[in-house]
Amino acid sequence: MFDTPVGEDEPADSGSEGAGVEAHLRTRPLTEVYHLWRLAGGDLEAELRNQGRVKGKPPILTVPNVVTLEGETFGVRRDRDTLYDPSEIALPLEPLLRRLSDVTAAAFYPLLEKRMGPVLHSQSQMELQETAQLPLVIRESDIEYQLHRITLFSRLTQEPKNGCTNIHTTFTILRAFVVEVC
Repeated sequence: MFDTPVGEDEPADSGSEGAGVEAHLRTRPLTEVYHLWRLAGGDLEAELRNQGRVKGKPPILTVPNVVTLEGETFGVRRDRDTLYDPSEIALPLEPLLRRLSDVTAAAFYPLLEKRMGPVLHSQSQMELQETAQLPLVIRESDIEYQLHRITLFSRLTQEPKNGCTNIHTTFTILRAFVVEVC
């Protein structure tokens, strides 16, 4: 399940507004896409309930009538809904695609080095710098900021595996860490 691209079962509709974003999301690991989906308002329990995978039962009906000293319980039937179910379900990407519709492709591939000079930063880069000054609670719920930080940290931590470890990469990781923690 984790080694297949996101949205592989559904064809990418090039006419929809989220087709470009969906193509970029396919390059991200499934755990990152799920995290962003949750930030965009995705609710796994609600989706499971809608598809009939989770059925609510009042807690009083799950209490056994008798419990022995050995831990055996009597008086409660084992419900099939509480057993492991290995089936996979497709979660809708629409909330995530709507939230990321304004994000440029550059957000999915952040630059590790910034050139100093008269080049002006983009509007989105300036917004990210402003967001970094906000309290942690707000930064944690801002999906565009989280997308940028996740992709940046992912690229920074993948670089040493490629044999390109240098002092600049270490300094960049520490600087990004200070922004997140402080």
